[in-house]
Amino acid sequence: MWKYIVGTVVVGSVTYSLIRYFAGGVCNCSTRLDGLVVVITGGNSGIGKALAVELAHRGATLVLACRDVEKGINAKKDILSKLNNKNAKIFIKHLNLACIASILKFSESLKSEFDEIYALVNNAGIFYHPHTVTADGYEITFQTNYLGPFILTHNLLSLLKKADHSRIINVTSQAHRFVNVYDLNAIAKSQTEFRSHFVAYGVTKLALILFTRYLFKKLSNTNIIVNAADPGNVETNLFRNFPFLNNKFLYALQWPIRFIVVKSPRQGAQTLLHCLLTSNRSTGQFYILEGDWGKKPSEQSECDVLISDCSDLLLEYNNSTLVIGDSDNYIRRTLDICLTTMNEQEIAKFTILPENISFTLKLVRICFNGLIYQWDAKKKVDLAQNHKEKGVQLYKQNREKDAAYRFIKGLKIISSIPIDAENPPGEVDTVPVREISNLKANLYNNLASCYLKKEAWLLVIDTCKKVFIYDKDNIKAHYKLAIAYMKDRNFEEAEKEFEVVLTSEPNNKAASEYLRKVKEEIRKANVRLNSLVKKMFS
Repeated sequence: MWKYIVGTVVVGSVTYSLIRYFAGGVCNCSTRLDGLVVVITGGNSGIGKALAVELAHRGATLVLACRDVEKGINAKKDILSKLNNKNAKIFIKHLNLACIASILKFSESLKSEFDEIYALVNNAGIFYHPHTVTADGYEITFQTNYLGPFILTHNLLSLLKKADHSRIINVTSQAHRFVNVYDLNAIAKSQTEFRSHFVAYGVTKLALILFTRYLFKKLSNTNIIVNAADPGNVETNLFRNFPFLNNKFLYALQWPIRFIVVKSPRQGAQTLLHCLLTSNRSTGQFYILEGDWGKKPSEQSECDVLISDCSDLLLEYNNSTLVIGDSDNYIRRTLDICLTTMNEQEIAKFTILPENISFTLKLVRICFNGLIYQWDAKKKVDLAQNHKEKGVQLYKQNREKDAAYRFIKGLKIISSIPIDAENPPGEVDTVPVREISNLKANLYNNLASCYLKKEAWLLVIDTCKKVFIYDKDNIKAHYKLAIAYMKDRNFEEAEKEFEVVLTSEPNNKAASEYLRKVKEEIRKANVRLNSLVKKMFS
């Protein structure tokens, strides 16, 4: 008898603990929003409605933007029924994010009725919607989830700037991790092409995060705080078109699991509520837990790691501190990739292919060194210079691939320094622009040397041309370019480049010999061409 009681207690305790874990925390901020205007898109149901209830309790004036006004009116009645203050100010307005005209009309109505807006919550979205192109010519998921909020946000910036420490919250999801830059490029090129519903949705969520970063930079000199927030997996109408959830039989099969791991709308709204109420004025962040940053290791983060169940190749990295980006071999670079997908204290199993090297990795601690866009120009230049120096050492050891990785890493970092190409300043953050340009030229030149050794002639040609953007008279680059043209049998261009080299270095014997061979090849080609012409017209 006792074993059944104990078993029931254990199962019940574990189930309860899991439910509490997946439910997340509760926002305990006591901040009042009396009289402050908060605009919530998709505020008639799900997370938006739950957030509206929380904000109404705190005295906010709510504008619920709804595609279906009748549903919005019913939602307002339901919200008021849960409040002690039946005179709470809740306005229901029509907004169809899949129609630009509707967005503009909605924006103008707010400008005519309100002097300022405290917060805009871009919450509305669709998932697994049948492939449709809107009247504006955009794929409906893309326009509803991203383009619509983009236009709406820009139209309301004037009202947001008038409020004290106003907020913009873009509601995202972990779906952004399942797409890549190729998916972004594809949807940018074609709005009519059919694509996976998951990709279509994931692209919009990634775009919202990138939009958040863009707004953070654009509004850095204003009083507006902008953040992205992931409420987690929440039981809402978002999944109404998803086959595995709108089927009652399949839904019933999943219910025991969903009961444990899926949040209620109120639980999901806590992350957004924290973003709106917290006195922490951090901006440009991605929130995934109530009150916690959703940060994973980034460039130059120091990571304390434990590695187990691994081969001898990985043992040297066990119980050590790894700096993201400071890697000189394939295994170490792969560890960087693994770590940048993990949260602190997370344990994960990985397999490196095609070598089939399996291991268990624990990220014990992360010491962040800031994100690249937060660094000043001097820090970026110093780090790029460090990558250059280490790359040169690797090149001398005949490790061209590892050296190329260092040079490319340095280029990525230094290229993030914003410089107006048409009107370049004299310096950026006290670093002379000339110094930045010289370092870029050197990194491209060194990268071209790696490609030259690997006989990747087309890459050499492309990379040398980039050197000339910053140093058009770089003789080393002209020499490499000449050799690449010659090996690619483009003898006319090779001749021009060797002549440029010899104009500057007339005693360069190697260039002279190569030029002689190139001219001989051109002569032979002309002879063959003349012979062919004679045969054609004889």
